[in-house]
Amino acid sequence: MHDVVIVGAGPAGLTAAIAATTAGASVLVLEGGPKPGRKLLASGGGRCNVTNTLPAAVFMERFGRFGRFMQPALDQFGSHDLREFLGRLGVQTHAPDGFHVFPTDHDARSVLDALVTELARLGGDVRIESPVVDLSVSNGRTVGVVCESGSVPAGSVILACGGCGYPALGGNDSGYRLAAAHGHRLEPEHPGMVALLVREDWPARCIADTVPRAKLSVRRSGKQRISGTGDLIFTRTGLAGPVILDLSREITPILATDGELLLDLELTGRTQAEWLADLDRAREQEPRSTVATWLSTTRKVAPTVGAVFCELVAVDTTWPLERLGRGHRNQLAASLARTQVTVTGHAGWDRAMVMRGGVSLRDVRPETLESRRVEDLYLAGEMLDLDGPCGGFNLQWAFASGHLAGSSAAAG
Repeated sequence: MHDVVIVGAGPAGLTAAIAATTAGASVLVLEGGPKPGRKLLASGGGRCNVTNTLPAAVFMERFGRFGRFMQPALDQFGSHDLREFLGRLGVQTHAPDGFHVFPTDHDARSVLDALVTELARLGGDVRIESPVVDLSVSNGRTVGVVCESGSVPAGSVILACGGCGYPALGGNDSGYRLAAAHGHRLEPEHPGMVALLVREDWPARCIADTVPRAKLSVRRSGKQRISGTGDLIFTRTGLAGPVILDLSREITPILATDGELLLDLELTGRTQAEWLADLDRAREQEPRSTVATWLSTTRKVAPTVGAVFCELVAVDTTWPLERLGRGHRNQLAASLARTQVTVTGHAGWDRAMVMRGGVSLRDVRPETLESRRVEDLYLAGEMLDLDGPCGGFNLQWAFASGHLAGSSAAAG
């Protein structure tokens, strides 16, 4: 019998195993897939943005109104602690832009190998291709797990099974089904950090350009405005890039109920009045200059985007500026300042980096991450209804929650 059995060998599960083993517990990690940490290897495009440099209070705010749930975990294993921990394992980190923290070699494999090696050094055991099909519960407390090959007794169990995103890398809902089967409430599950699909076809003509610091917003009558700023990438079917990945966490639940929504795009950093003044001035000074030449000299709009925005208001980029009447100038200025697209869907779980939803925080004690429903059962990482934006937020939570759950399970 092991003191602690951990279900899942991602960053939360491996960190929990190291914390519990360091505390003197005998630990077994059961991983349903063929290898540990497959999603970790894909994080940050393989570069592994492990955390960021934000103060804990600001960090938690980025998770929304339930972010304070994270306080005990971050107090014990915040960004500084994580970087020190990785350093002791031989993985040096740096923040090249002062915010995003990466291993200095920008290789997720370094992080995974360090975790696996440290756990082996401490005597922890990892068994791959060992899916857990149920929890063993007696008199309201966990006494082990049930695998396809039989029962595995344990003093405590930690569910660190991850979310539904990227099923090709092992993402699934197995952990949520285990939790739900033993009385835990689940918040609805939606893909997060995922590209969006739009009805309009013009984004497909702009895939050569990336728009830096684009401002996007969703306005719904009687609802709080959703907005974000960041790099925007056009795709053949819609929109992607960091700003879209962040906003998608808020948008996918709306799509599930409303079917579609309008997304405002402010891509040039100028208002309609500013564009109109610039256009009027250029028309007066260089009346025979073309619209295309004027757009290129402003350097405020990517070439393909400018051409599309002209097309949307029936302005030919080969026209001389003197040909633009007041109506055309107003329409073009308005188009350049802001346009809308109709979001009709998302790229699906196959491309979702995180999951929104999961086990309700009401069913888990934040001080230890022990279940309020079943004694000696702990939950960590993406199992819980907490998800953050791009930028090391979700990995930091995985590491911090894993460390707290592992320490608590070993002490319990």
